Amino acid sequence: MTLRSLASEDEFDELLGGSRPVLALFTAIHSEAAKRMVPVVDDLAGSLGDAITAVQVDVDEASWEDERLEVANVPTLLLLRGDKVIMRTAGERTEDELAQRIAAALAE
Repeated sequence: MTLRSLASEDEFDELLGGSRPVLALFTAIHSEAAKRMVPVVDDLAGSLGDAITAVQVDVDEASWEDERLEVANVPTLLLLRGDKVIMRTAGERTEDELAQRIAAALAE
């Protein structure tokens, strides 16, 4: 599984209704930190395989995310199970740190 771009709220809702948790990276073209997180999260998504669905959402293209998911800064990474956020982190993180946080959130 690799990170795929997503802008449609309907498609996001469809993923949330699926059987797998959704790992969503919120980015913006103007954010260098967000650009650096894309390959980190892409590698992490690859290592998690079919355990999750991983998406990248550009906040400049997806106006729905701010109000609905309270994404105030980029990069922000959310792990959702259904409509429930089970992990949230903002700013740059290492792949190891994210892997540990995601594993802990999935185990709960």
